[in-house]
Amino acid sequence: MNISYEGVGYLAVTMPTNGCDEGHVCGINFEGKVASCPAGEMFFGVVVTTDGHRAHVQVEGFAKVTYTGSELVPGLMKLETDGYGGIRVSDDGRVYLVAAVDTEAKTAVIKL
Repeated sequence: MNISYEGVGYLAVTMPTNGCDEGHVCGINFEGKVASCPAGEMFFGVVVTTDGHRAHVQVEGFAKVTYTGSELVPGLMKLETDGYGGIRVSDDGRVYLVAAVDTEAKTAVIKL
């Protein structure tokens, strides 16, 4: 039996953007627009869709994201942006629940 976290606690907002990619974690820039994050930053959501002017961003619930660096494990972990649209383990990042990890695909399901 497969386990699905899709849609659990899902909450999203639509905001202006100056460029970000679908499936990437994101932040807000100094103009108040959704933007890609450099490495080592905190993030507030995951871009679900974008048309180049607006982005639909998931801000709560379980989301699948890519990761780099150290292997993630299920449980509570400190995470930050990796600079490539994904996440990585951090000594100083915010604590997130990592619900599932696919080490072959380098993806994780985290609770935002």
